[in-house]
Amino acid sequence: MSLLRRILSLEKNTPGKQRLILDGYNGYGSTNTKIQRFDSIRINVGFSVTQSVADGDSVKVLESGWYALAFNGTTAGANAYGISINTSQLTTNIQSITSADIACYASSAGAVGFNASRTMFLNKYDIVRAHHAGSALTDNGTFLSIERVR
Repeated sequence: MSLLRRILSLEKNTPGKQRLILDGYNGYGSTNTKIQRFDSIRINVGFSVTQSVADGDSVKVLESGWYALAFNGTTAGANAYGISINTSQLTTNIQSITSADIACYASSAGAVGFNASRTMFLNKYDIVRAHHAGSALTDNGTFLSIERVR
């Protein structure tokens, strides 16, 4: 069973928590060229999600707390990828934005599976985005997961 399917099966059995899963690679914003777009909102309990062809996808946190963040997928080549918080540097590679705006990031030298994740405190109205260096991903298991843990 894939990681995404396991997460989805757990989601159905634990009501009442803030949870989000965006999945499926759908390119980048046409204006915000380093911000991921996803095909679908698989689960959304307690977040405000904006999906935009121009701006990419963004998630607004609606309640302060501790959250587990994860961005997973498969690169089509060398890339850097991660999660940014409240950044205004939406056309800048993830590894080059202001360090205070980076929740987590990782990089690869070739086509491999990746995971960038972190558990951290998020404030009400923080904006979370899947952020790249702009190289293509494949659609093999690409997802952004956010879950309130405390």
